[in-house]
Amino acid sequence: MKKIFTLAIALFAITAFGYSQVNENLVSKKGEQYLPVQGDWSIGFQANDLLKYVGNIMGDGSNSYPELELVDYLFIGKYMDTDNTAYRIIADLYIDNDKETEITYSSDPAIKNITKISKDNAFALNLGVGREWRKGTTRLQGYYGGDAIIGLGSSTSKEDINNPNNDNTPGNPINFNSTEKDGLRFTAGLKGFIGAEYFIFPKIALGAEYSYGLYFFTEGEGTYTETGSDPVKNGKKESSFYLGGTRSGANYGVASLKLSLYF
Repeated sequence: MKKIFTLAIALFAITAFGYSQVNENLVSKKGEQYLPVQGDWSIGFQANDLLKYVGNIMGDGSNSYPELELVDYLFIGKYMDTDNTAYRIIADLYIDNDKETEITYSSDPAIKNITKISKDNAFALNLGVGREWRKGTTRLQGYYGGDAIIGLGSSTSKEDINNPNNDNTPGNPINFNSTEKDGLRFTAGLKGFIGAEYFIFPKIALGAEYSYGLYFFTEGEGTYTETGSDPVKNGKKESSFYLGGTRSGANYGVASLKLSLYF
């Protein structure tokens, strides 16, 4: 709820500033048009770190926003097919590789150190296409529309334990390794969005957007393998529908700030 409140404040600030500029000139001193026109392209980026910073200032300094899945996009591309409508392409690529080494030391010189290496790898790719309609003839413009979205994801966790001792120290078997692979995750959905942009410079806009959607999620069976054994099924297939933008916790949709460049 804090995130929705923060977005409302951001929208209000953009709107209030925009109305204060109603009589503004839509052409810069260099003769550059502020607003996008038919044939323009746009590259947009999320500015959610700024949103969280504002939320901390207005709150108690500790940000507890939930992790959002799928629709909190990193990149938004647009093509203005008319002065007031655009086609959208949205994309987000996530790659994570973590490695942690833990060494167990012994005060007994006869016992060698035990090394445990943990590796976590994750991958997610989300893509979408949509349609946008714009309103407004000043540097403040509102917009609304919808997107169709698909996403794929997977993750793997590995653990390797190297115990050079010959006595097979309890709890640390010699040269033990395990691999846990989650099933392939697939998501598809439709979402509606509404937002506003203010053109702070010619063809450069700062905006706020809120979206809410219906999504289908499915995940296949994972596998688990350890030293001296064949892979075994781990977990079960899962399929579900969910609303908003995340599959866990209270769901109020997705709020974000954007920086858009038109050319």
